[in-house]
Amino acid sequence: MAGLFPKLITLRWQPGQPSVCLEQDGQPRTLSVKSFFRQCFQSHATAVLRALRLQLASHNQAVLESQDEHHHHWLSAIVDNQQVQLQVMTTLAGRDSTLLQMADELCGIGYWHWQLRDNRFFWSPQIYQIHGLPPSHPVTLDDTLSHYHPEDQPQLRALVAEVTAGPVRRQFQGRIQRADGQWRRVSVKGVSVSSDGGAVTDVFGVVQDITHHQQSQAKMHRLALVAAQTASGALICDKQRRVEWLNSAFERLTGYGLDDLYQKRPRDFLAGTGTDPATLERVGQAMERHQLFQGDLLNYRKDGTPIWLNLSITPIYHEMQHDGFVVIVNDVSARRASEDRLRLYEQAFDQASLGLLFLHQQNGQLWVKEANSAAKELLAGPSHSLVDMPFPGDFFVRTPLELMETEGESLELSPRRAPDDSLQLIHTPLIRPGQAAYRLVILRDTTEQRRTERLLAHNQRMELIGQLVSGIAHDFNNIIGIIQGNLELLAGRLDAEHPGMRSVDKALKAASRASTLTRRLTQFSRQEPVNNEQVEAYQLLLEAEELLSPSLGKHIALEIELDTQSGSVKVDRGDFTDAIVNLAINARDAIGDKGTIRLSCMPVLLGSHIPGLEAEIKPGSYVEFGVSDDGEGIAPAIMDKILDPFFTTKPKGQGTGLGLSMVYGFVKRSKGYLQVRSEPGQGTQIHIWLPQSTSGQPRPQADDRHLDVLKGKKLLLVDDENDLLQVMADQLSLRGFAISAFDDPLKAQKAMADTAFDLLLCDVEMPGLSGFELAEAFMRCQPGKPVLLMSGFVFSVPPHLAHLPRLSKPVSVTRLLGYLVTLLNKREAYGQPHSCRG
Repeated sequence: MAGLFPKLITLRWQPGQPSVCLEQDGQPRTLSVKSFFRQCFQSHATAVLRALRLQLASHNQAVLESQDEHHHHWLSAIVDNQQVQLQVMTTLAGRDSTLLQMADELCGIGYWHWQLRDNRFFWSPQIYQIHGLPPSHPVTLDDTLSHYHPEDQPQLRALVAEVTAGPVRRQFQGRIQRADGQWRRVSVKGVSVSSDGGAVTDVFGVVQDITHHQQSQAKMHRLALVAAQTASGALICDKQRRVEWLNSAFERLTGYGLDDLYQKRPRDFLAGTGTDPATLERVGQAMERHQLFQGDLLNYRKDGTPIWLNLSITPIYHEMQHDGFVVIVNDVSARRASEDRLRLYEQAFDQASLGLLFLHQQNGQLWVKEANSAAKELLAGPSHSLVDMPFPGDFFVRTPLELMETEGESLELSPRRAPDDSLQLIHTPLIRPGQAAYRLVILRDTTEQRRTERLLAHNQRMELIGQLVSGIAHDFNNIIGIIQGNLELLAGRLDAEHPGMRSVDKALKAASRASTLTRRLTQFSRQEPVNNEQVEAYQLLLEAEELLSPSLGKHIALEIELDTQSGSVKVDRGDFTDAIVNLAINARDAIGDKGTIRLSCMPVLLGSHIPGLEAEIKPGSYVEFGVSDDGEGIAPAIMDKILDPFFTTKPKGQGTGLGLSMVYGFVKRSKGYLQVRSEPGQGTQIHIWLPQSTSGQPRPQADDRHLDVLKGKKLLLVDDENDLLQVMADQLSLRGFAISAFDDPLKAQKAMADTAFDLLLCDVEMPGLSGFELAEAFMRCQPGKPVLLMSGFVFSVPPHLAHLPRLSKPVSVTRLLGYLVTLLNKREAYGQPHSCRG
């Protein structure tokens, strides 16, 4: 019988220590861990020790089994206060397989043996520990039963009667009270053994403390209730990613029940046409590698409607082996919709044509929290950040003290980066309950609006003045006619020697002067030209020169720059001459004793805007007439008044104030444009642009024999002023160029990488990419090919590009063609272009 009862050894071991403490016959002994395991498990010692450490790394108990030719070994381990209690049970191989099977089903077990022959009862040390009793405690059947709960004892006594009556196997779960008063739940299994005569001689059994197990089951039950009742959908999948279980929340979210999905993979029913393949691929890779995954994915309900789900996939491990996946899903459609709206709002904020700023206050100072692209462009330039800058700071030329006090009202300010521009500023607080207050500042570029308003006001004023002057001149002519007629009658009745004839002659001269004055008044007020004729532009200037040369005086030099290929204009010949003479006489008076007056005439191409001129320009071909002097110039304070009738700066009796207003009236009637530019001490330049006449035969070209070099040449033409671009393209196409025209320098840069060009002709001031930058890219891409730059502004030339030829706008067609011929013939350009004018 001693061979049948298992041999038990109890030890204590602290993981990481090289020795174990053996308790045998009440005497502790210390043994090497490796030696003890080799003694017990022989050739399996290393494998058993490795397996024990692996299980204890993730659990607080472990059970291992090993068998050799003669013995069957069982090792149980329980972690207790950072130490491990080990029990090794050894039995003969093949003996009592039933007992070994029961031991296999339990861990942390205690063994007991009841010898009916002498009514002896034996406990293993583990049972003493379960009861909280010392090993010296005497054990009997009655004592054993007394530890059980009174409600469990009747059933337990009935089982004792059964096992003693004949060979049977029974099991029982009940409650025991430990010596310290704690109640524990245990599982008891027993088997009775009979002799050859059939009488039961021994009962063997095992006891396991299942308190923690039952508590764990209760926890699992509660977790199952939570999983079933939570708002998050949950799936459990096996190792092959097939659905084994799902909760009711998942069915509510997707419409799929367990009957629909059992043993199916989630991607087979949730994915659809709008599902992102890349995200699906990441999900598959994470599950294949048994890794965590967290992310949003567009899925589809059972009825086909889309739903955004946040997936949280966690691999499950049991006893260090992968055993499946837990998938938690949440409906995030509302969040995704909010994020889409937020992105839309952010795009609208950044792409708004109005400048928008969000300000927050800190220590009494307003700071820029956010700024859109338009605000950056208006206040600092597109490459500058406004965030964390003080406001209003030095953004404006003049910052009124009441700027941030005029809530909801608009102010007109000039930005420091462009002092001639105008910005309308409106600001309002943004109220957010419980949060810091912000301010919204709205900036609107009103430069063009104010320019248009000034132009409209000027035109209306000149029209009203014209109407007034026309009425006065009409009445004045009638009065002069009466006076002059009566004087002529009186002169006819008096002898030539009559003393009164001298007074009559003076009165007639005054009447003639008054008649001339009214003629000038009617010239200003007329809305349409009279006596129109098509005249070569340079001939008009030559005729004016003949009148001016004797009247300017010997101390005033008159210089004339004519382009005989300027073309013709339709004007009233007399009005044109009067206009040029008036301007030249004004220039003479401004010069004083000694100086120079310059007259010029050249063909130009105009776009829709001339810098510094507040007028809407009709793009096309024009003739530019210029009158300039090196006199004292015009004070800025009176620049807005010089075109008004009767305004003059000359001394009393030396001017009527109708000269410039008459010129303005002539230019307006001729559908042209007038610009006066002047600075004190720098002289005055007056430009008149009149439309080129397109009627009649094409005018001859003086250098047509040289233009053959242009035919078939590929010209890359770039100008952000689309109207001017089209006019130039048409003009140059007529000369034989193959034109590739772009109003976007970035597109032109892309084109030069794909196409070989013979020449680049481009504007300098362009958004996105300047003419200098485009020229550098062209020379890198197509080395050796000529470049010609144009600009309507005075620009600073990078030193390394100073050798490039440059023209100023408006561009003379003749001058432009001469440069192009020169560049293509690889000759040095003749001189430098005339100085840049707006």
